[in-house]
Amino acid sequence: MRVHVSSAMFVALAGISVAFASASTKTIRKDKVAVILYGDLLGPLTVIERPDTANMVEIALLRIRGAAVDPGQLAARPCLGIALFTAEEWQVAKARGPQSAEAMAALARTHAWLYPAVGADSAVVLDRGTQAQGSEVERTAWIALGAFHLKGSSIPVRVSPDTPVRCNVRP
Repeated sequence: MRVHVSSAMFVALAGISVAFASASTKTIRKDKVAVILYGDLLGPLTVIERPDTANMVEIALLRIRGAAVDPGQLAARPCLGIALFTAEEWQVAKARGPQSAEAMAALARTHAWLYPAVGADSAVVLDRGTQAQGSEVERTAWIALGAFHLKGSSIPVRVSPDTPVRCNVRP
């Protein structure tokens, strides 16, 4: 069977794919220079001062989203805090000198919590949440479809079902 595609249709399809590619490139800024991982799952503090790694973490965990997850289902799972820094935020954090993981992480504007895959449960990302004045903090969680891109890195995207550590990262 032969399929005929008119030149007008080909141009239209090419235009759509170019528009999609440029829109996606604009929405992912790739401006991160460092990532801090904190919580008892890894120890007190892990600092990765590599722009390529920080941007990959942002794309893999925050941009490639799967189905929504009820945050209430995450209470008994291990997790780690993630803080992603722009160059300006990182300079401020370094200038302040040694400090606790939470204090240093608080200097970043991009935060999330990663619940690594455990057993049959997928890896999940829980966002920092937003709070309207006088209301509860609203948080969303989603399956971290891009977590597999981080395999082999220093970020645990899967843990053993008998991992004793539960999420101690302060929301």
